[in-house]
Amino acid sequence: MRKRNIPLLAVLIFVAILLLPLIFNKKGAPHFEAPRLSDIDYSEVFFTNETNNLKLAGLLMVPEGEGPFPAVAIIQGSGPSFRENGWYLSIVEHLQDNGIAVLLPDKRGCEKSEGEWIGANFDELANDAISAIEFIKTQDRFEY
Repeated sequence: MRKRNIPLLAVLIFVAILLLPLIFNKKGAPHFEAPRLSDIDYSEVFFTNETNNLKLAGLLMVPEGEGPFPAVAIIQGSGPSFRENGWYLSIVEHLQDNGIAVLLPDKRGCEKSEGEWIGANFDELANDAISAIEFIKTQDRFEY
C-alpha cells in the first residue's frame, strides 16, 4: 500500500466508526410532541385596545387550585398567530403546570381578533400587548 493512501484509509475508517451508531440505531431522533389545544383547559376572552377601539380575543388558561396566580401574556411574534401553534401551547402547558396563568391573545386580524396585522405599525401592535396586560390586571384571580 502506498503511503499516500494511508491518510485516506484512516479518514474512511474514522467516518465509518462515526456512522455505525446511526446505521444500527432503530429509535431515530427524538420527536417533539406538542400539546393540542383540545388537551388544555382554557376560556375564550375578549378585551379592547382602547387606543384604536379594536376588539381583541384570546385564550385564558388558569392553573387548577386557588388563586391568586401570577399571570403572563404571551405576545405573538412576526407573522399571523394561530391558536393551535404547538410551540406556544408547549410553553402554555409548562407555565400552567407550574402555577402560572397564561393569556394567549390572538394577534390583530387573526383567529377572533379584529383588525389587520399586515401594515400595523409597532405602536399599534404594542398597544395590543398593553391591552392584553391591562385585561390581566382587571382580573381578581391574578397577582401582578
